[in-house]
Amino acid sequence: MTAIDEPGHDQHDALSIRLLQRAGRPLQGDSTLPASPLSSPRGEYRRELRVATGLAARVAMGNVQGLLAAIEANEESMADVLGFSMGERGAALDAALQAVGNPLQVVVEVGCGIGCAAVRSSRFLRAGGCVVACEEDALLAAIAMCMVEWAGLSEVIHVWVGRSEQLLPRLRCIHGPSCVGALVLNSQGNEYQEDLARMESLGLWAKNAVVVADQLLQPIAPEFMWRICSSGVYKPFIIPVLHDWVLIAVRSAGDPEPSSLPPQAVAQLRHRADEARRRTPAWHQRDKLAVAPPSPQSGEAE
Repeated sequence: MTAIDEPGHDQHDALSIRLLQRAGRPLQGDSTLPASPLSSPRGEYRRELRVATGLAARVAMGNVQGLLAAIEANEESMADVLGFSMGERGAALDAALQAVGNPLQVVVEVGCGIGCAAVRSSRFLRAGGCVVACEEDALLAAIAMCMVEWAGLSEVIHVWVGRSEQLLPRLRCIHGPSCVGALVLNSQGNEYQEDLARMESLGLWAKNAVVVADQLLQPIAPEFMWRICSSGVYKPFIIPVLHDWVLIAVRSAGDPEPSSLPPQAVAQLRHRADEARRRTPAWHQRDKLAVAPPSPQSGEAE
């Protein structure tokens, strides 16, 4: 991280040293931890950087089990940073991936954060399988790439930078149809129902696939829940986690019911949820990275 943030600085954290070695660049000066707190060039993601460098300092490179144990040892207050990689959320992810019944060819994670959940998911892959971790925030993706490299899983976990509407078609081109055994939707992602619809339209689902979605209550995801429950092909389960919900939905064979507009009550609830989401810091950061400016309608709603 330091090598990226402060080129030429003579102190490097463990992750920076690894990146320099991989790039074939010689180390200069003292290879000790920096004295000042890490931050990105604009000062964002101090907590994420602190967690990542702390894990690298405590766990030897390539020790996946040790890394997962160190993640579990974090305080509950870090749950928003570590997501599905620790605690009850991590146990829910394990249960969902085990529910598929067979090792997975491809796990897709939308909104991968700093990459720790992708490391956890990689334990459930078949030989030659992979985790495709999608992250639209380039800084978070950079941290995730560092964590994956530190775990020694760069050949197994692929961090893709961009939005799901750009990346899921690419996934189909590379891996073909019917390849995805699990879709993991994190709170860093935003439109769960749109990701679900893209999976269906692109024909990406493998047999007996599973959907895992985090933070369905704060703010709520009414249209996503309605589509899961009304499609006829998903068997949903709700797991209460820390005053929130995690959804696990096992997909059966067949095609969902033809898509239709949600009931008015669901549409109104979604509008209110979107308004609440736009007031969160995460949404403001996402808005800076938007490919296109918001529509006039969304501006009027705000």
